[in-house]
Amino acid sequence: MATIILLLIIFTIISSELSTYIKKFKAGYKGESDHSFWMMSYDFKPYKKEDYKPDSLALRKRRKFKNSLIIILYINVVILFILMLSFLSHILILISK
Repeated sequence: MATIILLLIIFTIISSELSTYIKKFKAGYKGESDHSFWMMSYDFKPYKKEDYKPDSLALRKRRKFKNSLIIILYINVVILFILMLSFLSHILILISK
């Protein structure tokens, strides 16, 4: 149970630091804000319908990097959920004894 508590603390710190970093990291979207930090790059719609104009290589790399950080954040949240369920099951086992 102590290892689960330690893992919960570690993954919570990782999650908070990662979300703070993602909020500060701007990938070049017009609708980017602190409330939409969890959205992938393809979730932001273009404002005007124009002919296809490819983005610069640097902008595509920034978007790809931000997308990978968001995927890591999602994986971290799933791990936190599983650890929380394990922690609660240990508490219920202790109560039932």
